[in-house]
Amino acid sequence: MAELFISYGSVGLSTAKEHKPCTRLTALRHNHRELQAELGCAGDIDASRCHLNIVLAGHTSAGECEAHALALFNGAKLKRNHMQALEIVFSLPHDTGIDVREYFGACLAWAKTYHALPVLSAVVHLDQAKPHMHLLLLPIDGNGEYMRGVNPSKVEVRQATESFAQRVALPFGLQRPGAKLGGETRKLAIQAVYDTCARMFPAMASMRAFRAAVAKDPRQWIDDFGIDVNGLRSSTVGELNAPNFPTVGELKTTGKTVPRTCVGELNQITFTAPEKAPHEVHPSAPAEVITTMVELWERVGCRSNWKTPPPPAVPLPVRLRAARAAQRVALTKPCRQRQKVAGPVVRVDDDGLTRERFGEGCHDLSAWMD
Repeated sequence: MAELFISYGSVGLSTAKEHKPCTRLTALRHNHRELQAELGCAGDIDASRCHLNIVLAGHTSAGECEAHALALFNGAKLKRNHMQALEIVFSLPHDTGIDVREYFGACLAWAKTYHALPVLSAVVHLDQAKPHMHLLLLPIDGNGEYMRGVNPSKVEVRQATESFAQRVALPFGLQRPGAKLGGETRKLAIQAVYDTCARMFPAMASMRAFRAAVAKDPRQWIDDFGIDVNGLRSSTVGELNAPNFPTVGELKTTGKTVPRTCVGELNQITFTAPEKAPHEVHPSAPAEVITTMVELWERVGCRSNWKTPPPPAVPLPVRLRAARAAQRVALTKPCRQRQKVAGPVVRVDDDGLTRERFGEGCHDLSAWMD
């Protein structure tokens, strides 16, 4: 039985929580297939099937839808990174027998009732591998005011998914998405896909791209090959055998690590730790006095990388006497600096004459009396 798919996302320029910024006009152009770069051979859109797309609500062009959205906002001043639209994506498996128009029409009716927001655009894409619908809702209340906090949280998304399953998906024959594969079950499922593909398509089973895709998400391949995950057992898989845990008797003799599956059996067994050998006590010996580092290293049984420096070539007292002698010689040498010559001294004597004197005694005033 196919699983339902519903996904929520916000359209805006915010980059919080690794959100990819996108304007409302760009999202509308993508939904209406007006981006020429997406219609090339490198994309997953089949341009020859774009005419099969269905517009269930809104205008038929991105420009008209954007103009309608601006008119509803009525020129309100908003932040640059405000949420411009709430986008919901509904999808169906590629091989489903459900009427596409009827199913996505029911999805649109449920979204109008559950979220009670104005519908800007609803476009069904039939030009890709799986049919899906992009639904854009505007965060505006009944009075035309901008609503904050429209983007649902994880809890609100789970509640909305449950409501969608009860009202739409289950009546159409879809089931709730199963739990993600993990642990040993995931390994068994991957190996089961490999073995089934090796029997049906041997050439495909050896492709690296195929094995990488299966290892990334084996759920799609499990559905395609009709593998029952609940019925998988280790004995039915080729390379994955049941883990060979040691028995309780082996654990007692070998001392291997106890796996978690054996804990219940080991609770009834009492293990005794091996007795340690008694510590040997050496007879006391007379203490020896250690005077050098070499004796210390020999006693403790280690060897140091430190080496004793060689003795100086000249004894220390001789070097001190030579240094003092050199100091006395340096003090007795004449100063190499040029001696400063005292300048002339001018003085006005009692007789009114101005006299100048030169020489060493010119600054001695008593010499002027000579």
